[in-house]
This record gives sequence, structure tokens and C-alpha cells, in this order.
Amino acid sequence: MSRKLFFSFVLLALSCPALASSAHVTINAVGGTPQTIPIGQQLPQPFIAQVTFDDGSPVIGLDLAFSVNSCSSVPELPGASPCPALSAYGHFLGEAVVTTDLSGAAIAPPFVAGNAAGTYSVFATRADWSQVINGQTLTDIPTSPSASNLFQITQTMTGAPTPGFPTAAPAPTPTLPPVAMLMLIGLLGAAVYFRQKRA
Repeated sequence: MSRKLFFSFVLLALSCPALASSAHVTINAVGGTPQTIPIGQQLPQPFIAQVTFDDGSPVIGLDLAFSVNSCSSVPELPGASPCPALSAYGHFLGEAVVTTDLSGAAIAPPFVAGNAAGTYSVFATRADWSQVINGQTLTDIPTSPSASNLFQITQTMTGAPTPGFPTAAPAPTPTLPPVAMLMLIGLLGAAVYFRQKRA
């Protein structure tokens, strides 16, 4: 009975290659991090992630999803400060699922900063956990703690104003240019002088 069960498992494994073999892959942030950007502005450099097998060869054709690590993505802890509004975080200008190229790299679409100052991260993770590459299922569970698939973003209040986002009030400007002010003072002084002379 046990031999029949053993051969059944062998036949099942042979008939399903995805179950028969798996490979470990690593996702690394290789470009576009860290970046500092004024609120509401587009990042000058795109996020670039690279996926490799343990032997260093590229993983081609893997779908990666780029996503903002916002506070609202995890439950709030009792007594913790409230999560910022989603508008505080940046967003992608397009579909944030990208397929790795021949070098195993995936370049994210353009990213625009949110409307509040602060620092947060962006993830690069597998978009489809059931995706099979070269007849192998993949796992990217790190062998050691690592944040290599994180992109760090710092948003600041400085920079050119953007419609729809809060900006600092403009500095007051004098009603007359400095040269005109001096000329006016000179004319007033001359008028006073000639008035006194006539008297």
C-alpha cells in the first residue's frame, strides 16, 4: 500500500513540473533610490529593480509590482498616531506592473511625490505568485533579513509650487521699486526746501 502511495506522488510530481522544481530569486533595488523631491513633483530618476537567480543569472519575463508602502497598508496599532491620508504619499503615472527584461531589470513608470513632507518607501515584489519561469516555481523569501527591494523617498516642502498642493505664502513685495522710492523722497525733500525758502 505504501509503495503505491509513493509511486502516485512520483507520477504527480513528474506530471506537474511546476511542483517538481523551484528556484530562489532575489529582488534588488538597483536604481532610483534614495531620492529627495519637493512635494507634488515628478521624480527625476525611475525606480529600477533587478531580479536574479542565486547563481547571479537574470530572471527574464518575471512580472514585478511596484507599490507604495503606505501606513494604511497595515492595521493601525492601538494608541499609535493616525495614518496620513493617501494623498500624502506619491503615486505612479501608469500601470505599476513591469516585466523584467533580458538583464532581469524592471523599470517602473514615472512617479509623482505626494502633498506632504516626510519619508517612506516603495516595494518591488512579484506581481503573480503562481508565475512559472523556465518550468520552475519561484520563491523570493530572503535567506537573511534584507531591505534590498525597497526604494526610499523623502518629500520636502521646498521647490516650485504645483497646482493642487499646499505652498508657502509669497513674500510681500514693495509697491514701488527702490529707485522710485528714492526719487520720491528726493522730490519731497526739494519741495520742502523751496517752500521754506519762499517763506
